[in-house]
Amino acid sequence: MRRMICLAVLLVCSAVWMAVLALDVVRLTDGRVIKGRVVSQVAGESVTVENQDGVVITYPSYLVKSVTLGEVRDVAQDNVECRGFRALVDAGAAYAFSDSRGSWFYTASATAGYQLNRIIFIGAGLEPTLLTHSRKSHYVETRDDKDVFLMPVYAMVRFENMYKPVSPFAEVRLGGNFVSECKGIFFRMGFGFRIRKFSVSANYSVQKARYYPFDINVFLGDNISSVGLKVGYEF
Repeated sequence: MRRMICLAVLLVCSAVWMAVLALDVVRLTDGRVIKGRVVSQVAGESVTVENQDGVVITYPSYLVKSVTLGEVRDVAQDNVECRGFRALVDAGAAYAFSDSRGSWFYTASATAGYQLNRIIFIGAGLEPTLLTHSRKSHYVETRDDKDVFLMPVYAMVRFENMYKPVSPFAEVRLGGNFVSECKGIFFRMGFGFRIRKFSVSANYSVQKARYYPFDINVFLGDNISSVGLKVGYEF
């Protein structure tokens, strides 16, 4: 578990580094300053820029005063503009590769929280989950072959560049299951891309599950690991 969390921290740091890349700056002769990404530059003809809203504009060279690649942004002002409450929803499926019964998780989650600055979001949420088994026991059909409903409650931290319409992100969720017989830990790390308000991500999860193995009157506990995909939307 410790190795897994250390790996998650390292991967999150890598994603944050990708998210904070500096922008290019184009200064026009009329005094305007365009910040974004220089798509193309033809000497003596034109400069094409994708601005922070994702709009691509071509300026003729006689309107361009200067082009600076990778200029440092006004981070303090950016942080002020990005602060505020956000809500995220997502849904997806994950395969429990550590469970020999061929289990699948089908999930939907809702997260509410606060954007601290242009990079860091913190929040909390619920993730209703259905645990199903794609094949029956090798012995007899017992209670462990039935679907199980889980309800993880978690705290979440997410890293992305809010100033980019298309931005990579990394997130970590940590909490626990508190319903039915599956009480225990819940941990997830995910990596993906946000395209404006939509997102797609891959994730790795560990959840505590308990079940009756052979129709006996005691249940066993196990940490079930899974990998999956999610699609999301933010408000």
